[in-house]
Amino acid sequence: MLVRKLTYYNFRNLPTLEWEPGPGFNILWGNNAQGKTNLLEGIYLLANLKSFRAGRIEELIRHGEEQARISAQLQGAGVAHQLAFSVTSSGRSYLFDGKPLSRLEQLVGSLRAILFTPEEITVLRSSPQARRALLDRAIFQSQPSHLGRVQKYDKILRQRNVLLRQGAPQAQLQPWTEALIEAGAALRHRRGEFIVEFLPWFSNASVAIGGNDEAVTLNYPEGHAGEAELRQRLARDLEQTAGRERAQGQTQTGPHRDDLHFVIAGKPLRQYGSQGQLRTALLAFKVAQLALLEQQVGHPPVLLLDDMTSELDRERQERLFSYLQRSKGQVFITTTAPAAFLADILCGAVSHRVAQGRLYSDQGP
Repeated sequence: MLVRKLTYYNFRNLPTLEWEPGPGFNILWGNNAQGKTNLLEGIYLLANLKSFRAGRIEELIRHGEEQARISAQLQGAGVAHQLAFSVTSSGRSYLFDGKPLSRLEQLVGSLRAILFTPEEITVLRSSPQARRALLDRAIFQSQPSHLGRVQKYDKILRQRNVLLRQGAPQAQLQPWTEALIEAGAALRHRRGEFIVEFLPWFSNASVAIGGNDEAVTLNYPEGHAGEAELRQRLARDLEQTAGRERAQGQTQTGPHRDDLHFVIAGKPLRQYGSQGQLRTALLAFKVAQLALLEQQVGHPPVLLLDDMTSELDRERQERLFSYLQRSKGQVFITTTAPAAFLADILCGAVSHRVAQGRLYSDQGP
């Protein structure tokens, strides 16, 4: 599904802007704080119902205005859709083909967007929670029902923790423990299945972008078993940590404590990897998602690459874009370098200069 037309109205620093992006590579270049990332944010928001930036929803509205709107016209395989998002100080609304969105699966099936931003590099060195979220988002892109699996486990976990803090008797806690084991094993099993399916794509992308000397692999050890065995393991672990749970009022083991391990040369990437290796690994994860989804659904998702030229050296850029040119999907790239810097790498790319919230068809500096 291609994004044929985008319309922005009072979104961030964009007053009124209409844009018909190209079907392949789209380069948005210009100085900082001109609106390049805002353009990507609008696409991401339409695809995910949320922004990738922190802050209040009202901050999406251009200063001095009362409402912001974004809309997109999509086309692919003889099917067309129109998406529209609007926000005011009192709330937000989302329309799918002119009607309120009824099921999230409608949206995922029409517009998938995978994002890379420089800030995401911290995910690989931060808490396990950030890497679990990275994994669960990737599974959700491939299988929207995974969101329900995660939400079910989180709901059971919260209720069980409430009972632990209240010092509830074992008879009251036991049904929630059994439910946690069932939901937790199902969650771990799906994560493990996804890693097995995803790993060849990730390994290929890692070598393609970083070279053989920087090959990175993934490991999610908690998911390496059948679902029945995973239930037994979780039940055993909960029994062993029961004393600590009572003392601390919190479930001490389960999928909410798991980690997704990025490994280079047999060592944890988060401890031993350079900044360049971390960037390469995260990019490999994103473009591997693109390749896997293209195989699964028959067309690639939209790829959003923010501030690329500041994050990768020339050699890695050439490797990345050479890899991406094998796909038939839309790619949106923002950069502070003139478009000519990427034009000789990306054949057939469409470029626009962004200045003060406006878009100019300008190939020069």
